[in-house]
Amino acid sequence: MTKKKLNKIKTTKKWPFEITSLLNNLFLLIFPLGITIINFAMIKSGFLNDDNKLITAGFIGFLIGLFLIIFLLKKLHQNQFFTSYTIQNLTHEKIKDSLIAHGFDNYNYHEIGYFQIRTDISWFSWGGIVTIVPNENELLVNIKSEGMYGVRLPIASSRDKKNIQKFINELKRSAF
Repeated sequence: MTKKKLNKIKTTKKWPFEITSLLNNLFLLIFPLGITIINFAMIKSGFLNDDNKLITAGFIGFLIGLFLIIFLLKKLHQNQFFTSYTIQNLTHEKIKDSLIAHGFDNYNYHEIGYFQIRTDISWFSWGGIVTIVPNENELLVNIKSEGMYGVRLPIASSRDKKNIQKFINELKRSAF
């Protein structure tokens, strides 16, 4: 990440637009889009052949595909934005101490002014990257799940979200 990109994140509270991110997100949408198109073809074929079973099955599959597309688009959109937390007296040392206290030992602090934490793969988590950007008395947090071979996934695990919430609560308590 560059200083320019970091400043853009601080002002917009979201990741800047990148073509690679767009292509990765489009790749994730291929499967539900395929389900939708195939089931639309089933509906069309059912009407042409006057087959109510084919129309019904196609309609159900079409709705499932449409639901998956909407769900994925919503999650991908949420992954673009940082969650903002207001914390008084925020310092890098307090952030580091709180990260270590909550088991985030594998964090990296980048000199331009942000933290990145790689979460581990477990039974309930696919692993991911947590980006923490301190901005005066504001902390911006973004969680992106990452599967095998660096493929971005749309859904962050609840375990990571709970651990980050505990981390934020600890920072707020230590601020006073």
